[in-house]
Amino acid sequence: MENSGAQTGPRKETARIGPTPDSPMKATVRLGNVQPASVPSAGVIRTAPPLVASPPPAGLVESVPLQLCWALLGLSALALLIQLWTYFF
Repeated sequence: MENSGAQTGPRKETARIGPTPDSPMKATVRLGNVQPASVPSAGVIRTAPPLVASPPPAGLVESVPLQLCWALLGLSALALLIQLWTYFF
């Protein structure tokens, strides 16, 4: 039994929605003469005075004892090993 009114593909369904009297779509936009944007003037490149970016004092890094650096590195490695041990076991 074949239906003569049936289509082989999907049906196209359309619907019309009429405007409602209190629709906010009734607002109109009036375009007037628009002033062109003013051309920006050329920017001025300012450089920082040389005293603002001064290098750190020369003896700051060298004043830290080398044994303290190695001790902190060892403690951080030990803390990492303990965290890995507790995570896996």
